[in-house]
Amino acid sequence: IVQYGRDVDEVLHEFIAAELPADVQVQRIADQAKVVGDSVHSFLRDLFVAMAIIILVMMLLFPLRSAIVAAITIPLSTFISVGIMYLFGIPLNTVTLAALVVVLGMIVDNSIVVIDGYLDYLGRGHSRWFAAVESAREFFPSLLLATVCICMIFYPILFTMTGMMGDFLTYFPWTITINLMVSLLLAVLALYNAPYQD
Repeated sequence: IVQYGRDVDEVLHEFIAAELPADVQVQRIADQAKVVGDSVHSFLRDLFVAMAIIILVMMLLFPLRSAIVAAITIPLSTFISVGIMYLFGIPLNTVTLAALVVVLGMIVDNSIVVIDGYLDYLGRGHSRWFAAVESAREFFPSLLLATVCICMIFYPILFTMTGMMGDFLTYFPWTITINLMVSLLLAVLALYNAPYQD
């Protein structure tokens, strides 16, 4: 959409320069490309602010490296999700960006639960490797069920919204599902680095 806006600008400038008299002016009444561009910038800003806040809060509760592992799942799951969306032909537009912002706070929850379990096992005197594997194994079924339940609450949108609004919101629940499932996978796999933490 942003590229399309640039192309329109070029055509419009050429038209104004070549076709219109000097006393005629052309003004835009809507600029979707600017709206989408602003949404992308706003999302990226929110992403980095969320990472900073999560690292700050978790540093008070967890060791620094554990907090960083949890915080890294935010950009990782977001970028992997965008890649999966691209593979499945899901566009990056205002609705899908809104979906990514909606789940921004949720995608770190899985990591926090697994890391908390890992630290609990360490506190009981288990080895780092055992703590990492057992924490992921113990909490995976519960996290999977919770993640599926969160994803499912957004799908009624596909049945209750009709017409143009329904078409507009088609990818909203799919984007949320992709992002949350990727975050779950990362939460389980991220702890394989945990045995090497201080």
